[in-house]
Amino acid sequence: MLFHLEGLKFDGGLSGTTPFTVSEMRGWDVGGAEMHRQRDARPGTHGAFPARGYLTDRAVEWSGLVLTDSVEEQQHALRQLSGLLAQGGTGQLAGAGVWAEVERDEIPPPQIEVPGKIARYTVKLSAPDARLYGTTREFAAGEEAIQYGNFPARPRIIVSGVAAAGYTITGPGGRRVVVTRALSAAQPHTIDFVKGGLWINGERIMRAITIYQPWEVGPGVPGAVTTVTGSLTLRVQVTDTYV
Repeated sequence: MLFHLEGLKFDGGLSGTTPFTVSEMRGWDVGGAEMHRQRDARPGTHGAFPARGYLTDRAVEWSGLVLTDSVEEQQHALRQLSGLLAQGGTGQLAGAGVWAEVERDEIPPPQIEVPGKIARYTVKLSAPDARLYGTTREFAAGEEAIQYGNFPARPRIIVSGVAAAGYTITGPGGRRVVVTRALSAAQPHTIDFVKGGLWINGERIMRAITIYQPWEVGPGVPGAVTTVTGSLTLRVQVTDTYV
């Protein structure tokens, strides 16, 4: 497996394309996220009331070797490693066909086993959103949008055309999104169920939706069919979603 994070490659196959090998990885496989619940005890009897569970963040940790040919190469590689996500933000970790936004928890000081040749390292990250994301597919209005993950996915809906008085999008089960913002040919609208709301040119537009009933696309079939009023063009983007 080959992983990418902030321009660095971490290779579990010893391909020789990067100095960073991966010998052990935890938290990236299926089932790497736990659940949390807020339970209330049943007064005067046994047990507790049932409570909705939610996924916690995902802890991702791996270790391996840094293989180099000189002291200078070794020091350069170790400095690259220590700089990963050092500004405190998030980055996209991608590997094994999926990706997630991760934060840095800890990168302990590497252990130099052979100066200039071999060092041992560990990286500890966490993904605030425990879901792993794969391929994004696009579907037209009236088509059955499907995804091949194992967890419900939140779609993005892109509407283009001209609608001076706005429009209505209808999804599965009669769920609706009613947009009152005028739509122009030069500025398509994105109704984003991932980030929430209406977006134009990367900017969220407030007070532009009067009815907002988002939905998800479950794994496999049946999928979800989405339509739009008028003669507008609609595209639905759905990303395979895993836990």
